[in-house]
Amino acid sequence: MPDQSSKPRDPPRDALSAILRDFRFDGVSYGQCQLRRPWAISFPAEETARLHLVVEGQAWLGSGGGAWEHLREGDVALLPRGPGHFLADRKDRPAVPIADLSPVEIADHVFDVTVAGRGRRTIMSCCSVGYDGEALKFLIALMPEIIVVRRDDDSDRLLRTLLDGMAQEVSRQRPGAATMLARFADLVIGSIIRGWAERAPDSASGWLAAIRDPNLGRAIAAIHARPGDDWSADRFAAEAGMSRSSFFARFTSMTGQTPARYLAAVRMGIATTLLRQGKSSIAAAAARLGYESEASFSRAYKRIVGHPPSLARARAGASFRRSGAE
Repeated sequence: MPDQSSKPRDPPRDALSAILRDFRFDGVSYGQCQLRRPWAISFPAEETARLHLVVEGQAWLGSGGGAWEHLREGDVALLPRGPGHFLADRKDRPAVPIADLSPVEIADHVFDVTVAGRGRRTIMSCCSVGYDGEALKFLIALMPEIIVVRRDDDSDRLLRTLLDGMAQEVSRQRPGAATMLARFADLVIGSIIRGWAERAPDSASGWLAAIRDPNLGRAIAAIHARPGDDWSADRFAAEAGMSRSSFFARFTSMTGQTPARYLAAVRMGIATTLLRQGKSSIAAAAARLGYESEASFSRAYKRIVGHPPSLARARAGASFRRSGAE
């Protein structure tokens, strides 16, 4: 886990702040977990961020890669890419799939998960959150499998306040708790991701290094802010304040792709989100993203995504139901 106590760097923060405006979370679901020993739960892989907050007691969190984290009361763990993982009262406990515990839906996308053992109790809030926005996807792809923020880590006072508020909503179960938890989850996950991006090691490479670069960062932020503009080689370089040849060489070296390919990937990511969510026709998406015709857009989409835009479908909302808990 990166050192959460180090200070954010100033030079790239303007570009990073612009990129992080692309945060968009959706499909929030919760499991309010009352667990008495002995217990162990397995969670399947999902294309979502998964958040586990220990409200009371303790738990072990294990990933498919074999790493284990001991979570104590007040600790929170974020799995940015939603890999298959385990929660248990001890590491060697055989795990039961979450679906086999028959979670009870007590509100829209809010589930009550109970293990009625006789031992010590653990209370957890387990959230599943989908995300959109190409900048956020690029960033999450670079993050570690598990990020843990400890209860005694006070480097981010706002995050600590949010976690305390989330724990209170879980414990008190006041009217409207589900709505409040939805807001808390967005803010908590956004805060953890932002903190990691600001404090990631100096050795960070690839996209994160590029967005931190004073010149490349400006150009990348502009691409995400205005993907439908007429982006020429000269305009790329002008945004970065560099010559065409220097910009092309540095961008390609740091990101592993040309500026034109990067722009196309950003555009198609946005198009996929619009089409899957039913927010745009193919023609409207083409016009919004700077293509001269629906035909040229469709050819580019198929070449980059692998299928025509007509096959894009609404992505299922992240939920405990999608984990098989129906």
